[in-house]
Formats: sequence, structure tokens, C-alpha cells
Amino acid sequence: MAVTVGMTVFLGSSPAQRIWPIGRYLWYLFWCSLLALGLVLAHWQYQRAADKRQLQSHADIWRPDQAAQSQPSSGQAIEIQGHWLLQHSYWLDNRQYQGAVGVALITPLINTQGEVFLVDRGFEATGGHRQSLALPAEGPSELVTVRGIWQSWQSKQPLVLGQLQEGNRLQALLAQDWQQRLHPLELAYLGVLHQHNGTRPAWWQPLAMPPERHLGYAMQWLLLALLAALMALMADPWRKAKCGDQE
Repeated sequence: MAVTVGMTVFLGSSPAQRIWPIGRYLWYLFWCSLLALGLVLAHWQYQRAADKRQLQSHADIWRPDQAAQSQPSSGQAIEIQGHWLLQHSYWLDNRQYQGAVGVALITPLINTQGEVFLVDRGFEATGGHRQSLALPAEGPSELVTVRGIWQSWQSKQPLVLGQLQEGNRLQALLAQDWQQRLHPLELAYLGVLHQHNGTRPAWWQPLAMPPERHLGYAMQWLLLALLAALMALMADPWRKAKCGDQE
């Protein structure tokens, strides 16, 4: 009789009473998948940051007299020596730097090999006003060393609505326009050097994501992975129901 009652109790118990219900397996499968995804993406972003730091530390600086390649590539660090062509200085209008509106000083430079480079000498805040802005008073151009990042011009030139030039301000940098301004000289390469060792801040940055941003994304993914693990454990409805039954 006792054996019969014991078998009846065992056979009468449902699978949900002997093992986890299927819903609980799906619950942990979902949150563990998010945990794994967050860890994988965090590691990927961290690895990209490390790769870019290594690339930056070993990046060759392009110099006209020492360059293995015929011309600089966009985003590459370059260094040139030469003299400013101050008579061809202009303000490049409608630039932004750290939320401020202003202009950038554009001056061609002729290097010691006789090649002409267009140089962006940095940002000047204007507060958004359209009043005439005088060019900086500078003495005779001495030999200078300019370091910065090269930006190659695309074959498709920017669209300019209205006049390209308003006083000493330019709305855009166009290759054909500068070839006419510099005649009989001509630009050695179609692009502009954004100076980083000048007295004005460099407003332009290459589109490539810096290593610091990759590290930020890696931290975000890691925090999301930890949040998924906490959600799986702390918000488990079956665990809460079991605690309620025990009380």
C-alpha cells in the first residue's frame, strides 16, 4: 500500500515540479545571449582601439623630400618647411569648433622644393557675425615648419550657392579657383593641410574614429553585458515566486 501511494505521488507530479519550466530556460537563454553579445562587442571595440593606437604610433610622417609615396593620403600626418604666401591669405567661412562658429585662416605655403601647399592655419571665432574681419597683420614670411593632417579633395567639388568670395571670406575651397588665384604658381597636390602646431586650434578632424571613442564604446558594451547578467538574476520571476512560496 505504501509503495502504491509513493508511486502515485511520483507519477502524479508534473515535469514543471521536477525540472525548470521551459519559460525559465528561455529567460536565461535570452539574457545570457545579451551577456555574450555585450562581451564580444566590448572586446571587439577594445581591440580596435589597441590596433589604432599601434597604427598611430608607427604611422610614417609624410615629408616631400623623404616620402616613399608620391603624394600624401587623406588623414595622414605630414610635415613641410617653407615660406607663407601671405598675399593669398583668406578666411574660410562657416567653420565650427567646440560649438563655436567662426572662420579658418587659409594661407598657401611654398616649400623648399618650390611646391605650393594650401594650409588651414586654424580656427578663429567670430560669434556668427557677418562683419568684415581683417586678416592678421604679419611681417615678412620666414622659414616655418608646419605639421598637421592632410585632407585630400574629392573629385566632386562642394556646391556653392551664391558668390564664392565675399570680401576676404571664401565659402569653400575649390581646386580650380585656387589654381587661378596662384597663377603662375600651382598647387602641388589637390588638398589642404590642417595645421596642428600653429597658434590657432585645429577645427578639422579626419572622419576616422579615434581610439578613445572605441574605448568608450567598449565600456558601454561591457556595462550593458553586466546589466544583462544582473537582470537575469535579480528579475527572475520564478525565483521571486519561489521566495514568495517559502514565506
